[in-house]
Amino acid sequence: MKDILIIAKKISRKSWLTGTMAALGLIGFYIVLISFLSSSMAHALQLLQEDKFMF
Repeated sequence: MKDILIIAKKISRKSWLTGTMAALGLIGFYIVLISFLSSSMAHALQLLQEDKFMF
């Protein structure tokens, strides 16, 4: 059990930066994805409203 903790500490010291960067990258990706989806949804709703006015 102690060996596992020591290995985990060694790994975490080396890869905490990579882990943080990966987490930030994922968060940024999700933010971009959500904003893109919301903007495209708003655009689609706007087009639908324009189509209704045209009829």
